[in-house]
Amino acid sequence: MKDQGPTLRDVCAAIEAYLRLSKAYDKRWHPPSRFKTLCSAEELERRTREDLGRAYGDNSPFVRAQAIRAAAPSASSPVSEPPSPAATAPGGPPLAAPAPQPGPKCDVMSVPIVRLPNGLLSCDWTQARPA
Repeated sequence: MKDQGPTLRDVCAAIEAYLRLSKAYDKRWHPPSRFKTLCSAEELERRTREDLGRAYGDNSPFVRAQAIRAAAPSASSPVSEPPSPAATAPGGPPLAAPAPQPGPKCDVMSVPIVRLPNGLLSCDWTQARPA
């Protein structure tokens, strides 16, 4: 009785054809990128967290400025100085001292960035503060 099944050569040729088709499909729909990444995803995440910590963390410029402002009134003496001779006109009533100028108003807000459950980054406006 003669064997009517495929030969070993036929099986190897079918496997090779399948592999060629698979490579062609992969190359067509998933071409290799000509752009190279500068760092891994983990490194990028670490750098982003460091930058956010510098901008919005406990050692941010806003927190340092607030600490300086909080320390400034306690360092100044509450005793008022006598009016200077230039503030009074000779033979007349004393001139009014110029009113203190209010500090500049800031239009910039410091808003923390949080990671949402779906992985995206978003602003947490409940924690917003002037920058």
